[in-house]
Amino acid sequence: PGVASVVDIRNLETSRRSRLDGRHKKKASQGISLSSLTEQYLGMPLDKTLQLSNWAHRPLSPGQQRYAALDAWTALQIYEKLSTAP
Repeated sequence: PGVASVVDIRNLETSRRSRLDGRHKKKASQGISLSSLTEQYLGMPLDKTLQLSNWAHRPLSPGQQRYAALDAWTALQIYEKLSTAP
């Protein structure tokens, strides 16, 4: 109890591509990023402009807070779509 599993959605997408297209996993994994998966599965690009901002500075700016929340939300939405995909 208390141990959470970690799922990498890039690995899920790689497995899906490999299974559907018969591609080798290394080739199937090319070009997979959270931003590309967000566009593919949610139909909108992910704004990554704050990715390289100073995350060590506290408190986080409202923009950084939105960025972090959106990253987490999109990853969850993509996970749900991938985990139910054929």
